[in-house]
Amino acid sequence: MISVCVSTFNRAALLAEMLESFERELTRFPGIVTEFVILLNGCTDTSKQSLELWCSRLANCGVVAVVYENTPPLSCMESYRRAIGMAKNNYVWLFSDDDVVCENALDTIAQTIAANAKAQVISLNWQSYEYDLKTPVGRPRMNVSLAGPYPTLLAFGRSVGIMHMSFISSLIVHKERYLRSSVARHGQYIETNYQHVCILIDSFGEVPCHAVGELCVLNRLNYRLDQADRTPKPLAELVLAGIKGNLALLEAFAELRYPPDLIERHKSETVSNLRFYLFYMLLSISMEPSEWHRMREVLLSTYSRVPMVRWAARTEPFVPKAMINWLQNSRSVLRVLHRLTVRVNDGWKWLNSLFSSSRPKRNLASE
Repeated sequence: MISVCVSTFNRAALLAEMLESFERELTRFPGIVTEFVILLNGCTDTSKQSLELWCSRLANCGVVAVVYENTPPLSCMESYRRAIGMAKNNYVWLFSDDDVVCENALDTIAQTIAANAKAQVISLNWQSYEYDLKTPVGRPRMNVSLAGPYPTLLAFGRSVGIMHMSFISSLIVHKERYLRSSVARHGQYIETNYQHVCILIDSFGEVPCHAVGELCVLNRLNYRLDQADRTPKPLAELVLAGIKGNLALLEAFAELRYPPDLIERHKSETVSNLRFYLFYMLLSISMEPSEWHRMREVLLSTYSRVPMVRWAARTEPFVPKAMINWLQNSRSVLRVLHRLTVRVNDGWKWLNSLFSSSRPKRNLASE
């Protein structure tokens, strides 16, 4: 019924946790996932040896596991595309090697597919968790009230948001239609994490989609750790990467001539994400002064018209380390401060628009 397609690179332990989560569900709901296609994308760790054991464990659940090695490694979406091309089922579930499937998710998915035969994209609800998968970060990504059938994937994007589609493990798609998309059309965006959003819109933009409201996937926040030695990455590097990804997707939307309202929808999401980045940047000041100044230059040159960015980028780090530690251990306080930051920014924008609309316009042509 469904083939799960995974591309992995040197994450043997996390890959095992992901497969364990599926094994628990496969024993309860057999016959839904019938195949795993796992692509070792240039792995040099023990992933291959670990998968030899997992192939037999999955076989006990009635699932065929096929492992391919890919050397040299491909980019993220090229490797997934290769795995999808090797799948045998009509539906393929793109899954990240560090995420886990939730309890009862397979039963929910089976019922959704059975009741929505025309849907060629199934979008699953998901939630981010800290690295240990014990502490949730925020709420589930999709509001349950927005779940249900959509006439097209574009309609889903306009309602739920583009960034919901950026999470690979939340997507179950029709294999043949996915493979119709042109890699060359997206070649200039091949290095961005959001390339599959463009592939989805090109391939499935005008076909029926169904959004599942029940929580199906847990997203492990693995981005804070370096792949090699598991040390925390510099905060400035993470913030810049997030902003760069959002900008790359905006650029792709414009150059690929997507509907203007879809572009505007993503612009608003980008600003919302920026608030998130800035909030944690200001409260988690672990960056060196040189990093902060580099970040400030990037923010000012990129989002110079957003009042909150101008304020944040011109403010030196001022939060005492003891207060930072206390705030980081108090998630309720973080949520309150985040909401307060958003409200202050919204109020500032309202005042700014009020004064700008009442201010007489200068006639530059006569000066």
